[in-house]
Amino acid sequence: MQLSRRWATVLVLFIALHGVWAAAENAGVHLTARLVAASMDTTADATESLDDVLPLFQENLKFNTYRLVCKRAFNVTDGLRIKLERDITLVLGEARKNQCTVQVERNGKALLTSRFRFDRGHPVVLGGFPEEKGNTLIIVLAPE
Repeated sequence: MQLSRRWATVLVLFIALHGVWAAAENAGVHLTARLVAASMDTTADATESLDDVLPLFQENLKFNTYRLVCKRAFNVTDGLRIKLERDITLVLGEARKNQCTVQVERNGKALLTSRFRFDRGHPVVLGGFPEEKGNTLIIVLAPE
């Protein structure tokens, strides 16, 4: 089947506009990723910047201490790589409206792939990833 030049132009325009629309759909969606080290240490206090998720952690996890390792803010974009500390990288996959696929990698090796929905006031918790120091790493993603 052969397309006329006019229909081929319309098809190319449609594909281009679809890509622009998909990018605009996520424009302004801003997330924050926090890398948290959880441990059984009883001498350290929780970091203040975890106040929003600390009750959730304490109710559901069996650690004594939660400490913020790093925090990164970013705009949601397909294919974006967010380098956190301790050799952890987040790779954003398909991002549409208020949903996104994220892959957690350590030293380039995939640890977890998950699709999640982001809503204000509802952080997404991913983990835990054991560390050689006896800590467990947890990732908290939240819209701003």
